[in-house]
Amino acid sequence: MQSLLIFYKKLIIPSAIFSIMIGMTGIMATGTFSLKYTGLAYLFICPMVHFFVYDVRYSNDYYFYYNLGLSRKSLWASTLVISGIACLILILI
Repeated sequence: MQSLLIFYKKLIIPSAIFSIMIGMTGIMATGTFSLKYTGLAYLFICPMVHFFVYDVRYSNDYYFYYNLGLSRKSLWASTLVISGIACLILILI
């Protein structure tokens, strides 16, 4: 669990910022701020940030997480699951 927190430190802030910015553009469509658009944006932005941070920029960090017992597939799966859960929570609020 501690290693996943270390992993998500690099993902959560950029993903949240971009998702809120995209959610703000939903104001143009509906006239009010909606968490639904922010949640849907987070569902798609988080895996993209994961790709750019860990596959493009810091590709050698996978060795660090592998030594902690987390494979590349498990990190990708956890990114998709956690972003899906966050999306559902924001849609249901």
